[in-house]
Amino acid sequence: MTAKNFMHAKKRIGGKDAPINYSTEERVFCPGDTAPDKAAAKMEIKEMLRSRILSAEKPQWNTSTSNWDNMQMNGKCYKRTNVNAERNRSNMFVYNYRAEKLPKKNLTIKPKSNRFNTGILEVALKDEYMGEAFDDNRVVHGVLKRTEELPNHPALRDVTPWNQSVELTQNARKDHFASLESARQSNSDKWRRKVGANDNYKSPEQLSKELMWAEENSGYWLRYASSVPSTRFDVLKLQESLDAKLLQRQARESGICPVREDLYSQTFDELIREVTLNSPERGLLLLRVRDELRLTTDAYKTLYDSSLTFGVRKQLQAEDGVGDLAEQITGLQRDKEESESKVTELTNKLEVIEKRAAERRALQEKKFKEELDFLKYQGQHLDAFLKSAGGGSTSISASMNGSK
Repeated sequence: MTAKNFMHAKKRIGGKDAPINYSTEERVFCPGDTAPDKAAAKMEIKEMLRSRILSAEKPQWNTSTSNWDNMQMNGKCYKRTNVNAERNRSNMFVYNYRAEKLPKKNLTIKPKSNRFNTGILEVALKDEYMGEAFDDNRVVHGVLKRTEELPNHPALRDVTPWNQSVELTQNARKDHFASLESARQSNSDKWRRKVGANDNYKSPEQLSKELMWAEENSGYWLRYASSVPSTRFDVLKLQESLDAKLLQRQARESGICPVREDLYSQTFDELIREVTLNSPERGLLLLRVRDELRLTTDAYKTLYDSSLTFGVRKQLQAEDGVGDLAEQITGLQRDKEESESKVTELTNKLEVIEKRAAERRALQEKKFKEELDFLKYQGQHLDAFLKSAGGGSTSISASMNGSK
């Protein structure tokens, strides 16, 4: 990195162009202000941390209370744990890993307002959260928050915590595994009776009997589980053998494939054997997992067969009423066509009646107009005749008015 990368205007802290507050993501100083040796050392540490993410080397602390992916100083874990210390140094929590749920950040300290930052301060702090406490009365707002324990999740208040320092004795361990085995047997018997898998389910003893075969020249052969512990080379060889068998038998990569299921089942049995030699408890647990997986597969097969029968039955029931529905649809369509024809006929009649009524009305209006014009003409003619008659017309008109 050269000096050209840092040739931009710097804002002096406290100057008129500098902002009042800086967020956690905003840089206060320019990258060029850091000494080259310190910057190189910091980059070296970051590269070392990034290179150890995929390494087999385990961290030196308890992984159950840490996040290996976000252990850098700019990760989410850093922001979550240090947000109270950055925003409110007087009332910050003591981080407690027993807490299952973290509260929101505390009330932000509001600086004292003056005539220079009155309006700016209100805008800058308008979206700040004012703090929140859980329903637990032990946690309240105040200075005591920095010495108070973080509250546990409400669903875990009455639950007995797991004490990792307590170890079972040898006799207690035997009783514990005996109870687990009896519970496994009872659960397996229950599911075997529930799904009806007695015919197609085979125990390990029954599977071992099928591993005997006969050859013409060498006689009978029996394959049994080896008691020799496996090594890393054996595991790699097992993986290569599995890949070769998958390619040789042309197993499908996705979907339902009996070939892949058979090969995976044999590989799982071999893994159970290898684990059992090193730790019988883990082998017992894996054996239970294998039995439960087989029972689950049998249950899905039974459910599939019953669902097929149920679907066929429902389809036949639906087909029984298809003829009646078709006849009903045909009848409704016929009624619809008849109703539409009636509507068309009545509409035509209405148009004819309206047309005739309009013509009759026009003739009557014409007739009334002609009669009115004739009467007006006759009245004007009579008035002119009476005026031309002279004085006699006055008496005649008066007598006519009197008679009226």
